[in-house]
Amino acid sequence: MPVHGTLENSRFNSENKISWNSSERVYNANNLDNRPHNTTYKGNDVKVGIMDTGFNNETNWNVARNLTPNVERLGTSNNSSASTHGVDVLATALLNAPDASYKAS
Repeated sequence: MPVHGTLENSRFNSENKISWNSSERVYNANNLDNRPHNTTYKGNDVKVGIMDTGFNNETNWNVARNLTPNVERLGTSNNSSASTHGVDVLATALLNAPDASYKAS
């Protein structure tokens, strides 16, 4: 933990809190938090839960299953909406973690 009033790698303000809009937090090319990493994450061994609309709609569920076989539907009676928002969220998540296991409700 940083000593009160000390900025550790520019993560904390003088009150030891993350303060994104603080005048104390400035861009520093030498700050390790500002350097890109060459690591690619696929989501191996990651489990993701998505609670959103549309997964009990069979048309939407077929789309979700076509996106990935790693999705399991958790039935909820109040989620039969025709909205595709849940499937859209799943599609976006797959861009970032294609190998993760997904549970949709």
